[in-house]
Amino acid sequence: MTVKIEELKQARCVVAELALANPLLTPIFERLDKEYNALVGMRETPLQRIARQRREIRELA
Repeated sequence: MTVKIEELKQARCVVAELALANPLLTPIFERLDKEYNALVGMRETPLQRIARQRREIRELA
């Protein structure tokens, strides 16, 4: 079974929201975030990575 980047991103967003309410979920979010960044990092250039990070920061704000 393979996980698509978009599915991992959605799961990461859901867990981030839940982790705000329940700090016990923070390690799970950190693991998903690490997996997401590793998966995305394999397919993008450094400039694309910076642009993606900026977009994600704007989405969270």
